[in-house]
Amino acid sequence: MHMKKSIAMLAILSMLVVGCTQEQNYLPIAQNIISEEVGNLDPYGSFYIDNKEGTKFVLALSTTDAKTDRLTKRLQKALPSNSLLIKTDYKYPVAELKKVQSQLSQDLPKLLTKGNDVVALSIDEPADKVIVDATSLTDETKANLINQYGDKIGFQTDPSLTHPTPIAN
Repeated sequence: MHMKKSIAMLAILSMLVVGCTQEQNYLPIAQNIISEEVGNLDPYGSFYIDNKEGTKFVLALSTTDAKTDRLTKRLQKALPSNSLLIKTDYKYPVAELKKVQSQLSQDLPKLLTKGNDVVALSIDEPADKVIVDATSLTDETKANLINQYGDKIGFQTDPSLTHPTPIAN
């Protein structure tokens, strides 16, 4: 279910950024193949769209096995050859990054000390990290987080960031 939501969100974002292009045509095909071959891709890596140098579907794998081998072959056959990039050097599967994000969320009250103002915690799949977005973050806090999470964590510190507005029910 989570994967379908992620793929659906990618479809919406791709239509907004690029318009009605190959993402719109091929994303449902990729979604079906992923679901059939591995179900939830989170334990294996990530699938996302990279529009930096032309549109590319990226299958980023942190682990490979017979399932991911079949998945890779099916995606290669189903998607245009110049539109699929397969990365097998992805360090952390999304499932592991979600755990880090969850731990950080639980520890957020400790992070919100003098000199720290955390605005959001997000997973940056292309960077293979959990990003701590903050208006301010002390060097001590950054060092502590790096000590605890290593290269699974990154920081974006910008005083102009704002806290999200809660959505009313």
